[in-house]
Amino acid sequence: MQAILKLSLSVGVGERLAIIGPNGAGKTTLLNLISGELFPTYGRIYTFGHEVTEMPRYKRVRLGLGRSFQLNNVFYNLTLLENTCVALQALKSSRWQMLRPVSAYDFLTADAQALLEPQGLW
Repeated sequence: MQAILKLSLSVGVGERLAIIGPNGAGKTTLLNLISGELFPTYGRIYTFGHEVTEMPRYKRVRLGLGRSFQLNNVFYNLTLLENTCVALQALKSSRWQMLRPVSAYDFLTADAQALLEPQGLW
């Protein structure tokens, strides 16, 4: 059984697209293909002008692809700013340097402000 067959989809820069349909229609499968959770048996996937068909998830994230799930895992004991900084840190090459002092990540606050301010959350 195939969940997705002969799909062609293009989303422009700044454009938003809603994917709707009944249970079992293939919505989650499509998102899993785009994000790299699943790999297609044939065809190609392009994101931000790069072919990502066989690219692992972490490399797709580095290109700028993000995905949110219905059940998100935020750190409830952290503020919105702190949760945003944690997410931003995951995109930096320094993310694996666990023994660095927190002050070494002060630059993340400015990045978080740039994301949160336009949404009225700063």
